[in-house]
Amino acid sequence: MDAYAGRILKLYYDVHVGVGGTVPGNVDEAMARMYRAVTAKRLDALIEFRDEVWLVEVSTGPGLRAVGQLASYFALYTEDPKILKPTVPMLICDRLDPDLKTTLRLYSMQYIEV
Repeated sequence: MDAYAGRILKLYYDVHVGVGGTVPGNVDEAMARMYRAVTAKRLDALIEFRDEVWLVEVSTGPGLRAVGQLASYFALYTEDPKILKPTVPMLICDRLDPDLKTTLRLYSMQYIEV
C-alpha cells in the first residue's frame, strides 16, 4: 500500500452506499434517518485518486462473502456515485486463494495482498 500513498487525494472510512432498510411506518423523520443510517451498507473505505476512485473492502482470509460484499457495494455505489470518476472495486487482504483471484478477475475487481 505504501506505493499508493503519494497518489491518494482523499481517504474516507465507513462510507454509506445504498438506501438502507425500509423504514417502519409511523416514525418521525429523525428516527427514519437513524434507521436508514443503521441499516445502510458501508464500504470499509473509499480512496480518491486524481483519475479514479477505489471502493475498498478489507478482509483477513477473505472468502466468497467478501467478494459478494464488494460486488454489492460496487453496484450500489454505481447507482449513486459520490465522486464522478472511474470506479475500481478493490479487495485488500492478507491472502487470497486461486479461485477467488479468478472470480475477482472475471468480475473486473482488483485486489492487493498485504
